[in-house]
Order: sequence, then structure tokens, then C-alpha cells
Amino acid sequence: MYIRNIKTGLRQECHNADVIRMCQKDAENYEVCDIYGQMDAMPEKPKDFDKMSAAELKAVAKENGIEGASSLTKGELLELLKG
Repeated sequence: MYIRNIKTGLRQECHNADVIRMCQKDAENYEVCDIYGQMDAMPEKPKDFDKMSAAELKAVAKENGIEGASSLTKGELLELLKG
């Protein structure tokens, strides 16, 4: 199974049945799929960067290939990610 954190967009493979059930119950924050390729077809939910923590913003920046994100402040990350 594959799990996507809706808030950050991060995706990962998961084999823990308890985690999968928890994520399926929390559909507001997670999407669960059997096949990784199906996730690409799932509609992206808009990210509300203002409500995200600095750690979450750093994860999104890293996923988007922004180098040096770990040393940026939340304000700097918001500015970069919002474009």
C-alpha cells in the first residue's frame, strides 16, 4: 500500500496494517492506494502553506528540489513555495 500525506504531498510505501487503517480513517489528511501509479491520478489538493509547520514546509521544499531549505526560516520557506 502507498500513503500520501495530503498536507505535504509526501508519498511512501507502507506495509504496517495498523498505520494503513489509521490513514484510511483519516481521509482528510491521508490518501491510501494499492498501486503507486494510481496516486499520480489522484487530484492534488491545494496546499495551505500558511497552516504548515516549518518542518512540513522544509519537507515540501526538499521534495521540490529546493537546496538549502533546512537552513531557511518559515517566512523564507513560505516566500519560496508560494512563488
